[in-house]
Amino acid sequence: MRNSKWESPYPLLSNERDDYTTGSFQIHEENHSLSNKDFSFSFRYELNCPGLEVYLEQGNAEVILHVASPSARFRSKFKFAPNSKNIQFNVTKDNLVKNVELTAYIISTSINDFSLPEHNKEYYGNTVFKVRKGDILAESETVVIGLDDSELQKPLSSIFQITEDPNGSEFLSPYFGGEKIEIFLTPELNGKYDSLKREHISLRRALSATITLPVLVEAIEIMQGESDEQYKDLRWYRALLNRMAQYDIDLETASLSSATIANKIYGNIMLDAMTSIKNKLDDIAASYGEAGELGGVD
Repeated sequence: MRNSKWESPYPLLSNERDDYTTGSFQIHEENHSLSNKDFSFSFRYELNCPGLEVYLEQGNAEVILHVASPSARFRSKFKFAPNSKNIQFNVTKDNLVKNVELTAYIISTSINDFSLPEHNKEYYGNTVFKVRKGDILAESETVVIGLDDSELQKPLSSIFQITEDPNGSEFLSPYFGGEKIEIFLTPELNGKYDSLKREHISLRRALSATITLPVLVEAIEIMQGESDEQYKDLRWYRALLNRMAQYDIDLETASLSSATIANKIYGNIMLDAMTSIKNKLDDIAASYGEAGELGGVD
């Protein structure tokens, strides 16, 4: 019994059907990565069907890769170059959310009489089919790729988890072994940090910098070292690599210091921190000045 998501009036090479007695058509991911603006994908297809291979070699058929991201309502297609089983393409990262689904199709371009030795004779006998330009001759299984861009859509500070350590002997102690970088503070330091954040909302980024920036510098030094293998699969490590790519920073060739890199990928946080502190002090000075003038009037 043939089974497919849709019925075809002619034999279709698919893992969901038995229209062919032999043959297979699959796609394989070679690589995918995220740059400043785009997701980049590399794929190859594998076809085991001499009859269809002849059509491709003669230019009577072509291979199309259909790309979709249902959550973003994105759909597009990319064409493999003639006689090439590999393809590389980019998609703007804003077009893809959560997952991307990829399916390859072999499409007729100029076939008149469609009949192959691989066709299932039990179903079709020696029938010769008429196919039109654009008709699908083969479909691969769909490959679904999960996209880990969650941290890229958030401030860099989201890779840190600041926690109080009731028994901590050091004011600040980082731990890099989790998905996020955990920063443990003594009760005294954590209490002051939380109090200042609540009382001075405009200083939150500056306050965060005093805690997270030195830890970020240490994280970058770990990435530059020889013992970084144990961290490469962690979310914070991948998020930092992707953030550096946005600033065209390659740790293997960069001549910048780890402190410079940290400040740069943090969006020049040192200048922001100094600016927010100055603005806060100016506001305080102005409020005292106004109070003094009012007092003088009395």
